[in-house]
Amino acid sequence: MSKHRKQSTRRRGRGGLTAVVALGVVAAGLPAAMQATAAPLDGTAAAAGNTIKVVQHNTDQIEARWTRVLGKGDSNDLLLAEEVCQKWVEDARVAHPGWKFSFHRQKRTTTDNALNVCPASADGSTWKGPAAVYTGSGASTTQDKLLDKSDGQRFGMACVTFTHSGRKVHGCATHLQVYHDKDLADRTRQTAAIKRITTPWIQEKGHAVIVGGDFNMTPSRSPMKSMYQPGGTGRFVEAHQLMTGSGARTGDPTIFDKDGKGQRKIDYVFFSSNRTPLGSGGNLAVTPINDAHGILAASAHIR
Repeated sequence: MSKHRKQSTRRRGRGGLTAVVALGVVAAGLPAAMQATAAPLDGTAAAAGNTIKVVQHNTDQIEARWTRVLGKGDSNDLLLAEEVCQKWVEDARVAHPGWKFSFHRQKRTTTDNALNVCPASADGSTWKGPAAVYTGSGASTTQDKLLDKSDGQRFGMACVTFTHSGRKVHGCATHLQVYHDKDLADRTRQTAAIKRITTPWIQEKGHAVIVGGDFNMTPSRSPMKSMYQPGGTGRFVEAHQLMTGSGARTGDPTIFDKDGKGQRKIDYVFFSSNRTPLGSGGNLAVTPINDAHGILAASAHIR
C-alpha cells in the first residue's frame, strides 16, 4: 500500500483540438484548487495529430479501480497503473486482445506481508506490481526493467514500446519505495536507475519516453532531481510543467484524505524533453478519490 495509509473514443479523441476539449471537460468538473491554466498547445503540432494522452493511477490493489483505468482505454493511448495484481492483467489481456499489456512483478502478496492477497495467476503466484498498457494498433513490444531490490521487493518498470504519429515511444509505469527505514536512499537509487535505463532511448535512439507512477515523494525531494530536467539533472519534463509552461517543481496534490482533501503530490507523468520540451504545451487533470490516489489524465505533444 502507499504511504498515505500510514498517516469518446480514441477515434474522436486523437486529434489535437478534440483532446484539448475533452481534457477541458474533465478539468471543469474539478474543484477550482485542482485546476490550472494550461499552456497553449501548438497549432502545427496539433494539426500533425501527435498529441498523446496518458492516464496514471495507483489502484491501492483495489480491482474496481483497475477496471476504471481500463475503462479509459478507448479515449487514451497509454494507461499506467500501480499495485495491480498479475491475475487482473491476465484477465484484461483476454478482454482486450488488441491492446498490449506489460507487467512487472514487484511484490509477492501473502498473508504475512499484505493487507490483501492477490488472486492466484495462471502460474499459481500472487504477484502485484506496475502495469503499462498501449491501447492503439500497430506493432508494439513490452519490456520489464528492474531498478533495485530492497525491503523484499523488486522495484522496476513495466514498459510498452509502440509507434505514435511516426515516432517511437516507450511508455513505462513504476512504483518507488515507501516503507523501508532508508526509503530516501532507496528512492535515490531507483530514480537514478530510471535515468540510466531511459537515457539510451532518449539520447542514442531519439525515442520519446513517458514515465508515470507513484514516486512516493513530493517534487522538491532530492531523488526527484534525476527525473526533472527543469530544476534537476534528469531528461524529463513533468505534465504540470507542460501545462503551466513553468520549470518550477510543484503541482496540485495527487493523494487525498477520507474527506477528499488534497494532501500532497506524489504521483507523476513525465515526458522526455527531447520530444516534449518545456514550452511545447500540455494538459494535466487530477480526479480526486477519497482516501486514495487521484487519477491523473495528461496530454502532451511529441514532436
